[in-house]
Amino acid sequence: RRQAPDKTGTPAHYYANGKTSYGFDWTYDADNSNFTIRCDYNFNQQQYDFQFYGTAPGTSHITVYYNTDDNTKVPVNLTLNVDNSLNATLA
Repeated sequence: RRQAPDKTGTPAHYYANGKTSYGFDWTYDADNSNFTIRCDYNFNQQQYDFQFYGTAPGTSHITVYYNTDDNTKVPVNLTLNVDNSLNATLA
């Protein structure tokens, strides 16, 4: 589990559902490193809560891959904007 950066603004959230036999699984790719990603998983609701914390102003194009079951990994393309106050928003 990644912690939020010490200096950041309001994070952006992306929610998704899925469950594997071993809990949950995810990864991501991005074209910019101006954010930190964290994922909290709610086992009762079988829900991923992806949180994006801005670390520098700019735009990132991110593909989050999360498992909906043991054999299915779903890609989600997101555009993350981080403003000068390090607030993150998904476009």
